[in-house]
Amino acid sequence: MSSAAIGIGAIILIGLWFSSFILCLLSLRTRHSIGPIVLVSTILITIILLSIPRSSVATPKPDIKIVDPLYVWRLATLSILSISAAIGLAALFSSHVMSRKTVPQLKSWVL
Repeated sequence: MSSAAIGIGAIILIGLWFSSFILCLLSLRTRHSIGPIVLVSTILITIILLSIPRSSVATPKPDIKIVDPLYVWRLATLSILSISAAIGLAALFSSHVMSRKTVPQLKSWVL
């Protein structure tokens, strides 16, 4: 198991918070105010799950250390591409929102 693996507890917490968020949004649209109850119960379950200690698993330390010499350049390329994608999406959204939309005039009216 690698160090970047997500455990079952994290998956439970993600699902719990996502479902409580959805229930809070649904609570806003209805007359029932279950949002605070769901939020308090989610906070309590999160505190309980975070207070349970993790099991200690002895992982063997690898002797081989892999070093990527191009890490900085890949990170720089990723950041430049992310910034340009964000700028492009913002420009696309602004041109779509700012474009003038007119309704064509009816030439003839027939019943």
